[in-house]
Amino acid sequence: QEGGQFETTVPPTPAHTPMMPHPPAAMPKPEPKIRIYGAARALIVGSGGAARGMQMWMDEQFRPQTRTVDMDDVSQATHAGVVTGLRWLGEGSRTGDVLLFTFCGHVVNGMLSLPDGSKISPNDVSTALLKKLPSGVRLVMIMDTSPVGAFISLPNVLDDNGEKATGLPGEAYPADIVIFNLVGGSVYEPGTLTMAFLNAMGRHMQPSYKVLLSEIGREIR
Repeated sequence: QEGGQFETTVPPTPAHTPMMPHPPAAMPKPEPKIRIYGAARALIVGSGGAARGMQMWMDEQFRPQTRTVDMDDVSQATHAGVVTGLRWLGEGSRTGDVLLFTFCGHVVNGMLSLPDGSKISPNDVSTALLKKLPSGVRLVMIMDTSPVGAFISLPNVLDDNGEKATGLPGEAYPADIVIFNLVGGSVYEPGTLTMAFLNAMGRHMQPSYKVLLSEIGREIR
């Protein structure tokens, strides 16, 4: 007999009734994981331990092409310097690429504040980077700002499982964009989110969104 399923039929009797097959148990839905490893390029705008820590972590894990705008260097941290970095980050990106942009600093009147007094607006970031990314590119943004809050609004936010939740007024982009930022009334110094993110990623190689957000929350409490 050829290979296959072998069945034996037992005639039903009052003491024996055929057993109905149980439906297979539903498999638990896998938790979406943050897709950041293997990033092709990264732009770091910041200074101090947070910026150095992010650079070291990336070099150890996946060694992307990296450009850093040092917020302690007034000749680098200018409007032109940051916008040039944003354009570089998205240059030549293709479907399947993963990019990383981190900012650690202050927000004034809804704009990223630079040490020379200039500002980076949400429209600057959108025009230089977000609108130029093709479909299928993943961009992870870590916006470590003080005061905390959303710098750029997207049409959807993600719940703890990394699934689309509450809709927000904001522009939709072709690329897959994930933004991490702190919200709420608490006051945090720039660097708080970055260090919490790095500590969480150090404990979990490829965490789900649920695990990562839980770990970040534990770090900053």
